Amino acid sequence: MRRLCVLWLAMAMLGQAIGFAQRSAQAGTAPTVVAAGGMAATPVAPVRVGLLYNRRQATLLAGGSERLVNYVRAITDNGGTICALSPMLTPAETGKLAQSMDALLVPGGDDVAPCFYGEKPDKCLETTDPEFDLYESNVVSLAEARGLPILGICRGHQFLNVWAGGTLWQDLPTQLHAGTNVVHRIENAEGTAQPCYHDLNLKEGTFMFRLFKTQRLKVNSYHHQGVKVLAPRFHAVAWTDDGLVEAFEDDSGKITGVQFHPEKERALDPAFNCIFSDFIQRAGAAALSNARAESPQHDSPAAR
Repeated sequence: MRRLCVLWLAMAMLGQAIGFAQRSAQAGTAPTVVAAGGMAATPVAPVRVGLLYNRRQATLLAGGSERLVNYVRAITDNGGTICALSPMLTPAETGKLAQSMDALLVPGGDDVAPCFYGEKPDKCLETTDPEFDLYESNVVSLAEARGLPILGICRGHQFLNVWAGGTLWQDLPTQLHAGTNVVHRIENAEGTAQPCYHDLNLKEGTFMFRLFKTQRLKVNSYHHQGVKVLAPRFHAVAWTDDGLVEAFEDDSGKITGVQFHPEKERALDPAFNCIFSDFIQRAGAAALSNARAESPQHDSPAAR
């Protein structure tokens, strides 16, 4: 089933949009002068964070409309710049941008197509974008190959789990029956998700505990899907009272995922900015490490 998805999507990814490519390059090289707390950013060359846009979002971006504004602000407020990536780019353009970035953020969005984790669509499955799923998979693999920090948020958290071999609950309200009163999403009369809140249990000795320094943390929640089987390479670091994994990390600490939306919550509670300040700090360390590895002096006889 996964092979059929890939074969079909390979045919769908032949086109490109020059306008988006130009916009992407501009976004990735624009200087950043503001860091967390309003202080001037100290790096001479701010770190470049890859941010993934689907085709619709990229089309709007090329026309000057930013749909991922909360993610962009969270990155730039902490001293980073945006390297926009989308299936509207050619493979060569994507590869070039992926080689220039220092970290990758996989944002929220549509449901992940269940064919990528070996399931048939559930009746409660919402909008999917298999073309984007495949593109994201390729970009995440490029980032992992370079040892870059990767952060997944909400759908991005779910997608990273699928990318690494895990599975998802396609619809929590109808599939996860844990006998608790945990609410993961509420909607208004128009069917738009509204913020609701629940508590997480944080595991000591993990990145979540290091950042928030507490065993219980109240977070926002907008999702109807979630991690079902956690990929073997990941470790659960936070979960709800109904047992749903809502944050994970890998052994290296370079790949992390959170189910909640810190990019939205940090405007209400500045404590949630720590997710991004830590991410940008790790991106800066990766940039320095890669620069040293790629330096001609690093490979010279004198250096050895």
